[in-house]
Amino acid sequence: MLFVENIKSYQVTQKHYKGIKATMVYIGFPDSNLNPLIEKCLALDLHIEKSDDLIKISGFEVQNGFEEWKVKIEEIHLVAAENALDYGVTDKSTKTPGFTSLEEKIRRFPIANKTPMDCQQFLYELQNQINGAL
Repeated sequence: MLFVENIKSYQVTQKHYKGIKATMVYIGFPDSNLNPLIEKCLALDLHIEKSDDLIKISGFEVQNGFEEWKVKIEEIHLVAAENALDYGVTDKSTKTPGFTSLEEKIRRFPIANKTPMDCQQFLYELQNQINGAL
């Protein structure tokens, strides 16, 4: 939350982990963005600690509201998942002959009109359907 709100507004991803029975929210970016982000942190007077595979950023002003922020992120992803599922087949009479419901969902998903995050969420929902989580 602190990174997204103070340094750079990246799109936040969420994933539920069955093993720990918790939903995690996270961001990611390519290594090529790292140096400009470190420079921005230093310009904001934040403290940077670097090791081989870890960079710790500290010095943020204390902010409350993480749980509320996380709930908003989860709601955004829930809406995206529901929208992705809307591309599924709800009526067998509309099913294209020779296609399974999974194939039909893929065929109907308008990938050219979707963002990479929409596509990632759609793929995540398909995997959940295959694995029996839906």
